Amino acid sequence: MSGPEGRRPAESPSCPLLGLPDDQLSRFSYPSVGHRCRADDSPRAIDLGHQAAFCLTAMYPECPRYRAAAVSRRPGAATPATAEASGVALERARADAGGPGTPGEPGRRPPTRTSRWRRVVAIGIGIAVVAGVVYFASPAIADWMQQMGAGASAASPSPSTPPPATPAPTLATPAPTPTPAATPQVHVVVRGETLIAIAARYGVTAAALKKANGITGAGLIYVGQHLVIPPR
Repeated sequence: MSGPEGRRPAESPSCPLLGLPDDQLSRFSYPSVGHRCRADDSPRAIDLGHQAAFCLTAMYPECPRYRAAAVSRRPGAATPATAEASGVALERARADAGGPGTPGEPGRRPPTRTSRWRRVVAIGIGIAVVAGVVYFASPAIADWMQQMGAGASAASPSPSTPPPATPAPTLATPAPTPTPAATPQVHVVVRGETLIAIAARYGVTAAALKKANGITGAGLIYVGQHLVIPPR
């Protein structure tokens, strides 16, 4: 039962060596400057932080003063049996808190193997992502990728642009073969022939014969002269 002003009897899990100047078997339920430690021959004041970490918790068996008093077995100090019981209470308190911890902190369970592997995998993925970003952000890699993209675009024609149509072969029309001109007939004048007689022989007029040979005037001809006979 708690006493006046928040006092309570010296019971576990508080340190049995902690008490008040006028009542060594009672103490406050919170750190107080009125508390006295009876680990030595004469009770003395104790730091408030030390009270919160050891004296008013199940960790009091870990207190250096408590251990020294238990070893020396001075009057008022805890006996070995009390220390052993306190150790059992400490182990139970640690088990209830979820595992070993530091004074003033709740216990923490050790990480399992699965948790460690997950942490390793997450770290590895993070490193890989950072390395990939750094690699592809390099100017040389960026230039290389840009050149590869430009080369691929130049090599493959755009699907929207149809290839040029192949022109149909044109059949060349053969040029007409010119008809060879007929070889003009030539008559050699002999003695006694006249222009009129030669024209009558070839069936042409005397005027046409004169024109074909450039004869003017009376139409005189001479022996051995070559006369071109015009076509009829």
